[in-house]
Amino acid sequence: MINSSLSFQVVIGAIFFAPFFEEIIFRKYLLSGLSERISPIKAIIITSILFTIIHINAIQLFSAFVLSLFFSYHFLNYRNIAAVIFLHMMSNLITLLIGHLKLDYPYINLFYEKYYFLLFISGAIVICFLIKKYRKNLLLHL
Repeated sequence: MINSSLSFQVVIGAIFFAPFFEEIIFRKYLLSGLSERISPIKAIIITSILFTIIHINAIQLFSAFVLSLFFSYHFLNYRNIAAVIFLHMMSNLITLLIGHLKLDYPYINLFYEKYYFLLFISGAIVICFLIKKYRKNLLLHL
């Protein structure tokens, strides 16, 4: 059951409007502009830090940063803003569904609490893997 404290406007804003405007601002304009002036790696990191700052909630900080790294990398490689907007929408939808389901079963509550921990661990593993794989290219672009 969905938590009734979520209004229709909040759900629509979080799933449709926020991803659209955030991706246009952060990926289409900011990341594109920065990547023309500085290395793509630096542009991705700066954009991701700024994206993280607007998601000031402590629970969202790490996930916002990791997702922004992914969205930025995807955008620079494919230049498809619609795909990045869609990925952001799906991320917000999943977060809303997991975070606002009325959880009546203890094992589901345990899953929800561990969700962010697993996201942190998987994000750290992905970042380590990418750094190891692209270490030489990273050093050339810094």
